[in-house]
Amino acid sequence: FPSHDNTEAFEKGIKSEKTRYLNGIALKTSDPDDYLKVEDSKSFKEPPYPEGVEGANRKAGVTIIEPDGRVWMMESEGAYGGEFHGFPRGGAEPGLTDQQNAIKEAREEVGLQVRIIDHLGDFDHYTGKPFQPGDNPKAITRQYIGIRVGGDPADAHYETARTKLTTLDDAHWMTAFNSKRD
Repeated sequence: FPSHDNTEAFEKGIKSEKTRYLNGIALKTSDPDDYLKVEDSKSFKEPPYPEGVEGANRKAGVTIIEPDGRVWMMESEGAYGGEFHGFPRGGAEPGLTDQQNAIKEAREEVGLQVRIIDHLGDFDHYTGKPFQPGDNPKAITRQYIGIRVGGDPADAHYETARTKLTTLDDAHWMTAFNSKRD
């Protein structure tokens, strides 16, 4: 396994005494209910769900990419939900669009405020594999691509041990043998 030298960890609940900036954006607490004020992105056409997912438990998540190419991940508290590392995602909540739900999960799980910029794909929630016609998943995750517009990783909640900012290569290794179910 790689050393993860390119990974920076942020402890929840530990705030810097002075405002810290990353790629020109302050890391500071944002309104935890900001997701309720966000309209769905109009920068891309939201695709329909694939056929065959009727009845599957729907979830939404976001892969948050920094301008320098690194991505934000969560390290789960005690492998919460059966996983050690992952991108923010969670079950659909009534009254929220998929995009609002993904934004809410980012705020809860990594403490960040994000803006959705595109649809990444629809994935079997338990295997992480892209959904294929004929699959019959128990749960499907609609994953988006987002950019950080605010927030502070110190504001991550109880599911998260720490928030990590890492390269795509290190993210791949962190999630390769990720699950307690593996």
